[in-house]
Amino acid sequence: MGPYVGLEQSHQIELTPEMRLGVKIMAMPVLELASLIEDKTMENPFLLIDEEAPESAQKTPSERRAESSSAMSRTEALDEDAWEHGVEPGVWDASWEDGRATGALASASPAPDDLLMGAADERKSPEEALLSQLSCDLRDEMDIQIARRLLDGIDERGYLHMDTDFVADEMGVEPNRVERVLWQMQRGCTPAGIGARSLAERLVAQLESAKLADAITRRVIENHLSDLAEGRLAQIADALKVAPSDIKRSFDKIRMLDPDPMSAFESASPLMVPEVSVVRGDGGWTVKLRRGLLPSVAFNESYADLLETCTMEARTAKQLQALIREAKGFLRAVDLRSAAIAAIARVVVERQSAFFDEGQTGLRALTMAEVAEATELSEATVSRVANSIAMDSPQGVRSLRFFFTSGVRSTESGDDVSSLAVKQAIRELVNGEDPRSPLSDGKLVALLEERGLSVSRRTVNKYRTALGILSKSKRKIYE
Repeated sequence: MGPYVGLEQSHQIELTPEMRLGVKIMAMPVLELASLIEDKTMENPFLLIDEEAPESAQKTPSERRAESSSAMSRTEALDEDAWEHGVEPGVWDASWEDGRATGALASASPAPDDLLMGAADERKSPEEALLSQLSCDLRDEMDIQIARRLLDGIDERGYLHMDTDFVADEMGVEPNRVERVLWQMQRGCTPAGIGARSLAERLVAQLESAKLADAITRRVIENHLSDLAEGRLAQIADALKVAPSDIKRSFDKIRMLDPDPMSAFESASPLMVPEVSVVRGDGGWTVKLRRGLLPSVAFNESYADLLETCTMEARTAKQLQALIREAKGFLRAVDLRSAAIAAIARVVVERQSAFFDEGQTGLRALTMAEVAEATELSEATVSRVANSIAMDSPQGVRSLRFFFTSGVRSTESGDDVSSLAVKQAIRELVNGEDPRSPLSDGKLVALLEERGLSVSRRTVNKYRTALGILSKSKRKIYE
């Protein structure tokens, strides 16, 4: 059949610009949204930051703060509207009162400018953070320049791939001066061990930084790491002509060290500012969204009223109407984002209340489909919010994504227990085992069953491997 020209009908879903903006805003972390609000108020004359509003322009900061406090007391009158948005009464902020959309719920928080400036300071690269620490220890400007050059040769795992003699020739200094700066980098920075040229050098640097170094442990690291990994403590003792108990003490010290110190920087990035706070109330755990993280953006009613009294060309009027629709759509999107965050967070806290009491062992299996059904939101919306929002609680700051996990059936309660809780139980059992007779995967299955967790041996092996726990034979210590 040859090529031909013809007509055919088809159906497809096309998102309007307002819908695309709503999807984008729903997935935005708070710092990005704050920046977008600032940009939008610069681009669209029908949007303004509350502090720029004409009625507040002539008022002092103390008067504006007083007005803000009185506005908070009026939120009780909005409880009926709050339920329509799926938000607990008394928590929803009057985001559309007086044409204003704040996109946040009532709770104490730092001033927005202070928080954003602090966040910008915290978002340093690993190189910047290390150089900042070294600048306090290295007084000589040349030493700081040497440190900066050495940092250029450090890979993503924190190992140095640059010859110190090359750096000395390049900078016109003695090689021992470069070695001295490198020594300071390895031991004076937090975390220690960055800039090492081998695993052994890294572990020795961490030992000395923690003031745990001794001759036997140093020799074990420098000459017998492979034997140590296989649990051959007796052979190491024979080779070094020391007692097995001495090797056991060295082994305990080495287990405290971190072979991958750069992971400390990975866990701190990307920066997540918690928009949700979980606090204990009289009736249990309650959810509050933090006021002040976002600029208070409002619709410029005065400007819109002024335009109604003006005569203009039809083309100009059409352009201004488009800007008005865009402004109202933006405010609505910010408003809906806050409503979705509050509703999703409330369901998560309700379903995972045991976590806030017991920690990770209290996590229950939870899917986005369950939360979507409970909040009457789409699963895609739940996913976008979970990926971009962080929650602050007595258990620390966690991404909402953390609370969505697969699980296994509990034989005691009949509920699905989170896989993270099972991993935590495995970790606790291994940490409490006798190193001379470590637990096999089969024994771990039996002990988990006693805790009401029914898992297969294959699942235990999978979780143990994911936790970085060695097999029974490699964990065994021979004396």
